[in-house]
Amino acid sequence: LGAGADGEVRVGFHRKTGDKVAMKKMYEHEYLYDTIINESEILEEVAHDNVVNLLGLTCNNQGTFMVMELMDGSLRDVISSRKLGEHDIKAVMRQILERLAWIHAHRIVHQDIKTSNVLVKRDGEKNKFVVKLADFTTARRLQTRPWSNKVGTLTFNAPELLKGATSFGTAIDVWSAGCIFAEMLLGSNPFD
Repeated sequence: LGAGADGEVRVGFHRKTGDKVAMKKMYEHEYLYDTIINESEILEEVAHDNVVNLLGLTCNNQGTFMVMELMDGSLRDVISSRKLGEHDIKAVMRQILERLAWIHAHRIVHQDIKTSNVLVKRDGEKNKFVVKLADFTTARRLQTRPWSNKVGTLTFNAPELLKGATSFGTAIDVWSAGCIFAEMLLGSNPFD
């Protein structure tokens, strides 16, 4: 399905239900255990229909996997495949902001809001997109430890991150959401 800095996502099957699932294989690195624990704890803490559902963790001879609900794709896929109409843009943006408000109310900063981390599912009955936030690998609780400004994706990063700030809050996610809004309107990221 895709790959990022910390792992790759594949389609798998849930052993008990037989349902298709997304399996995020984490790349081996020094902080692998901490990364998995942090992401899984945050996903449990903010569990809601607004956030991709963590179904479990598993380890085998192929690696360590986070098992999550399977979505239809990412907002990046949607933008790449067609132009979004004004109605869709407003509906998607409203959902993104609602989801950010949800995680921010739980004192969580995502730190990597971008079109590839906003997953979509097509609601066939209503002909709408349902969006969920995903990839909480770099997410942090507000001010629980020193922050690194080397987070996120450059073309979605807030100015304070680019200037080297080590103290920041939820505003960086809101800036990134604004970049998503611009990308939906323009068809490409304005900072690419």
